[in-house]
Amino acid sequence: MAIIQILGSLYFAVSLIAGLALTLIASTLLESFYGTPFVQRHFYQTTWFNIFLGLLAVNILLSAVSRFPYKKRHTGFVMTHAGILLLLGGSLWSSLLGIDGQMMLFEGEKKSGILLYAYELVIHEASGKAGSFTLASGNKKIKRRLDFSAGPLELTIHRVWDNAVIKSDIVHSPAAPINHAVQLSLSSRKTGVNETLWLIENNPLNPGSDRLSMGPAVFQISEKPKEAPKTQGADEPSRTAKLRLFKKEPGFDYSIDLENIPPGDIPLGQSGLKVSALKYYPDARVGENNKLVSASDEPNNPAVEFNIVGAEGGPQHYMKFALYPEFESMHGKGSKKISDLAIELLAPSSTPTKDSGPSLSIHYSPDGSWSYVSKSSSSISEGTLKTGETYQTGWMDFSFHIKNLMDRAGVVKKVERAPGSGKGQIAAEVSIAQHGKILFEGWVLADGVQSFHISEQHMELTLQTRSHKVPFSLELKDFRKVDYPGTRQPSSFESDVTLVDPEENLTISKTISMNKPLDHKGYRIFQSSYIQDASGEASVFTVAKNPGITLIYIGCTVMFLGSFLVFFVAPFSSMLTDQRINKEGKK
Repeated sequence: MAIIQILGSLYFAVSLIAGLALTLIASTLLESFYGTPFVQRHFYQTTWFNIFLGLLAVNILLSAVSRFPYKKRHTGFVMTHAGILLLLGGSLWSSLLGIDGQMMLFEGEKKSGILLYAYELVIHEASGKAGSFTLASGNKKIKRRLDFSAGPLELTIHRVWDNAVIKSDIVHSPAAPINHAVQLSLSSRKTGVNETLWLIENNPLNPGSDRLSMGPAVFQISEKPKEAPKTQGADEPSRTAKLRLFKKEPGFDYSIDLENIPPGDIPLGQSGLKVSALKYYPDARVGENNKLVSASDEPNNPAVEFNIVGAEGGPQHYMKFALYPEFESMHGKGSKKISDLAIELLAPSSTPTKDSGPSLSIHYSPDGSWSYVSKSSSSISEGTLKTGETYQTGWMDFSFHIKNLMDRAGVVKKVERAPGSGKGQIAAEVSIAQHGKILFEGWVLADGVQSFHISEQHMELTLQTRSHKVPFSLELKDFRKVDYPGTRQPSSFESDVTLVDPEENLTISKTISMNKPLDHKGYRIFQSSYIQDASGEASVFTVAKNPGITLIYIGCTVMFLGSFLVFFVAPFSSMLTDQRINKEGKK
């Protein structure tokens, strides 16, 4: 048939090989810019790539069959084609059934799950039941039925973007709840600064928008502090520092006096959680080995770090800075039981010192008036604010101009595509209906939560990285990094780990380095990266299961032997045959 001749032709083979070469070049270049997860989603884990490899296998098979019946001189040809088919079959097997993900461990931490290079949409019911759907980038509409105790749901995924960005507009909304906001422009001729920024009391899209940092300067908006009645000795600032840990659920609200930290672990009531290794730094700095130290006893940069123990999954390390509350407070993924734990560092007040940075505080009052307090390393200036006016900060020639003052600010969310591939985050436009009635319609973003109700039953919709449980647990005992002399660039790094397999009653202790992985039950654990910061040291491992690796190795061996027969043995044999024929002809 004509179609069989085309699929098995040399021209079709050359076209496929050229296309494969261009694909591999493009994916390699894109991986250097956007990372491995990007090329996994758009190349190696896609249906079109598997179809491409399948067409190549069909071409090779038909090409080999077309030479049947085989003769002795075809041995190398058949072996080469058989080896390529085995290699492609092993690759396809690994692509369809293989596992590839990452596991991050801090020293002393133990895990038995990995995060895959894929995302899933999850619907949670109040009873704990959940339904999930794996996402793939594209604009194709997908529908799925999910059954819950409150009845069946029709889930529609309209489109999925992996380069989505959130845009927000701040508008005055007279019908909205009280929500103060200020828009100001900061300028300086000497430094060439001309920036416009918003400070919003409550922004659901950005909880830290009431406090922003620009270089060493800090900008914040808050209600004007009430003046406390002065008593003897009231000129001294408060020296009380407290750590507050609380949840939305009633009854979970605990404070710890950081000036008198109790010895040992500190239990948090009857919750089963404990605070351990609690340390308070009035004037936090990063010292040797990226560890926090306190430069003085003055509360110039208050910070606290500690562990939460007792939760499933082992201890979790927390860190909190008073001047930078938007800084990530928990390092490392933890147990879902305390994922809603909120932390507040109530630090003592301090007067400007030589080491303190510039700050601008915008204050609103119940009577509708606005004021500001600008602090520098040597002075404090303050006054009332009016829209359209310009004020001096006292920092060099910096000034700020008030563009808008709002008491009822509304935040309008928009989801747009980033201008370039690989930028932004993954997002899915979703609608959920029951019996034709729309219960939810909108965008769900990575690590975000959307809520809706079915017959007064609370439901949550999340978009999260897919996880996979492995048949063993891995614990990081110690991480070591060796730098090139005179630099902070690593020449090598390795991890001492302990693997425990409860099913086999097996414990393995081994050192994993970049070229020395750990193999167990078909899983290969590589040392791929590391993290070193003030919270501690962590190793990042790549955990992969490649079920087709044996076929790939066999295919490579067979292909090599076949190529050796085709390019070396066969020509040499032909040469000897020709020489024998020539000698016989001369006789």
